Amino acid sequence: MMFNKIIFLFAVSIFTIIKAEEICKNGSDCLNNGVCNVEIKNGIKESYCSCPQNFHGKKCQYRRCTNNPCQNNGICESFGRSIKCHCSKFYMGDFCQYRKATACDFMECGNGKCILLADSLELGMCECNEGFRGIHCSIVEACKLDSCNFRGECISDGASSFACKCDQGFTGDFCETQIDYCKNHTCFPGSKCINELGYKTTFSVNIS
Repeated sequence: MMFNKIIFLFAVSIFTIIKAEEICKNGSDCLNNGVCNVEIKNGIKESYCSCPQNFHGKKCQYRRCTNNPCQNNGICESFGRSIKCHCSKFYMGDFCQYRKATACDFMECGNGKCILLADSLELGMCECNEGFRGIHCSIVEACKLDSCNFRGECISDGASSFACKCDQGFTGDFCETQIDYCKNHTCFPGSKCINELGYKTTFSVNIS
């Protein structure tokens, strides 16, 4: 039994190594003697490069600078007596010192914040705080969770006011009052009216 377990673990290890090699071959080809490795992110196997000391970058394609003058997480590449900064998508300039303009720089989101869409600098939208809506989060959302006391549907007029459409058995501007169906109901002798939630009914009961 122990021998079979050892064989099984050995087979799993060989399979894992083969799968890792396949991912590295089909994924990133590491340069400058970089070593391809495999890691799991969100349940998906991805390859990455472990670079030698003098190189860095996604594929170890950049020679490392002695001193890195690049700002805002820019990657410095050395060419002997000269260097070049590779900037992230949000920055530009010789040393990545300037931030690029994005759609959010031109959007007013008074009661919210601007978020970029589809990983793009040109597309953005306002994400509104609770209680506000609209393209610029400028419209007060009149309906709250308890606007109608959990006894009806809140209907907004699109501005700052609302009306309640009450569930059966309730009335009032905010559905705050339960309807008493027995108030104006006359029962036959020997019976009494029982007010049940949502409808009117009479029960014949012995009251003697």
